[in-house]
Amino acid sequence: MEFQASARKWRPDTFADVVAQSHVGTTLKNAILKKRIGHSYIFSGPRGVGKTTAARIFAKALNCQAPVGGDPCNTCDNCNDIRNGRFIDLFEIDGASNNGVDNVRDIRDALRYPPQKGQYKTYIIDEVHMLSIGAFNALLKTLEEPPGYAVFIFATTEIHKVPATILSRCQRFDFRRITTTEIIDRLKFIISQEGITADDNSLLIIARKADGAMRDALSILDQLVAFFGKTLTGSEISRILNVVEQELFFQTTDFILARDVKAALQFINELTARGYDLHDFVQGLAEHIRNLMVVVTTGDAGLLDISDGFRERYIRTASHFHYMDLIRQLNLTAETEPILKNASNQRLRVELLLSKLCTMEQTVTVQDVLKQLSRAEKLLEQSLANRQSEPSVTYRVPEQATQVMPIPVPPPDQIPVITPVKTETPAAGPAQPFLYQSPSKGQKPSFPDLRGSRSTAPVPASAQPETTRPATQKSPSLAEFMERWPAFLDKIRQEQKIALASVLEHANPESVEGSLVTLKVYRSFEKNQIERHGMEISDLISAFYGFHPAVRADLTNEETAPFMQDDPAVVFEELKKSNPLFKKIVDRFNAEPI
Repeated sequence: MEFQASARKWRPDTFADVVAQSHVGTTLKNAILKKRIGHSYIFSGPRGVGKTTAARIFAKALNCQAPVGGDPCNTCDNCNDIRNGRFIDLFEIDGASNNGVDNVRDIRDALRYPPQKGQYKTYIIDEVHMLSIGAFNALLKTLEEPPGYAVFIFATTEIHKVPATILSRCQRFDFRRITTTEIIDRLKFIISQEGITADDNSLLIIARKADGAMRDALSILDQLVAFFGKTLTGSEISRILNVVEQELFFQTTDFILARDVKAALQFINELTARGYDLHDFVQGLAEHIRNLMVVVTTGDAGLLDISDGFRERYIRTASHFHYMDLIRQLNLTAETEPILKNASNQRLRVELLLSKLCTMEQTVTVQDVLKQLSRAEKLLEQSLANRQSEPSVTYRVPEQATQVMPIPVPPPDQIPVITPVKTETPAAGPAQPFLYQSPSKGQKPSFPDLRGSRSTAPVPASAQPETTRPATQKSPSLAEFMERWPAFLDKIRQEQKIALASVLEHANPESVEGSLVTLKVYRSFEKNQIERHGMEISDLISAFYGFHPAVRADLTNEETAPFMQDDPAVVFEELKKSNPLFKKIVDRFNAEPI
């Protein structure tokens, strides 16, 4: 059986089958159903999105002997003749090779005769923007007052080149670019019918390479099937199409997070050795950083034009970045991309870009500093208040424990000669009982130096503390909980739960009420993550603090936080005056407001 290209084999036969152009199909079907057929239409849009296909479907629907809901039946003689290219009342003209006044004159002469078989004589002129100015002018009168049985359908990829006098005489339909997800869905349907096996990564690579054109995607699919057979994998496809895999961009962001310049340079060396186009890599990296910025801003990956398999990974990776850091990274990448086109050493430019991205300092805003200072002051005040409210514990040591045992004196001939040193020794008095005061929290207890005395008397059982505290506590106070919060976050990082630690870093303990811990957050993303991982956070708190609470996230509008609505420069100066610790930090690092 003779091979037929997939783009021709799977050309849609109804308006509903045209991918991503439902707005066009619905309008044309309604025009047929309501008998409101115009005399000229112009279809504009990128290549490979269905302009010519929609024109043929419309021509079939106009001449179909038994249309179904505005669509052609595809079974009558007229539909079959149009599909096979032998319908005498349908004329497909290439505007690039028939662009003269004489060609338009031939069309005008043919319009004198009514259709021979169908109801309408239809003219499809593809790439109509290629017509000459004279040809356009010769066509004006015909478009303005054509015969009732004539329908013109123009298709173009460069609508701006069509004269306004032509556009004003036509109904214009704009075909939109097909998204990556829509191309993948259509490819899944086709490969299931063809018996082809392909993983999600391979379909994503084909869709991204097609750049919004369904026809290009089907052509690429034919090329890959010819090389690999009916089993396609992403890694092999990338090698053939010379496309940078999505996984490589995630590796790049890993280098940036780790600030590992050495690994980044080795990565560029590997890309060059494998023959990747560095300009394509920088373009893909810019889009990758843009996707991370969208996720950080919206807290969702629904706006990304990617396959579903990568959405969750984008959410995890974006949790490690600050929005302003991604803005600076995107600016650097966007500045490098146009330079690469004319650069004599592209590799040097890309290595410089990755070196800057890996060594870029993280963004610290004035608001972040103020939050840390406010949190530290609050912890200090609550800690001091708790220490003042704690009762002191007094231990009484019996007098017999202070009795000094006599030290045996050696013979005179064994005593070494020692130069005397004059010291003032206080007069010896009777032994006094030693009173021990419990130290404040965080201080080390001090004990008397009893190394010079030895006592063999046992400490009686009656020497017990006069005031005791409970041995265990069901749940800590808010101050105690907040005091150990930084150590708790460090513990989570040590357990390699980096994403969860990053979310909790943006949460402030607000209250500890019995078995309920409330965390205050300022963005819905952190709130969703805490609610999603509530059980895991509760288990970690139980292991660290010794009690098992329920965890709740309280969303607070960040604009209502202190200092959020003031001028940063004014707040900066006021804090220098009112907060000695803040002034010390500013003077130490020569900080300035942003």
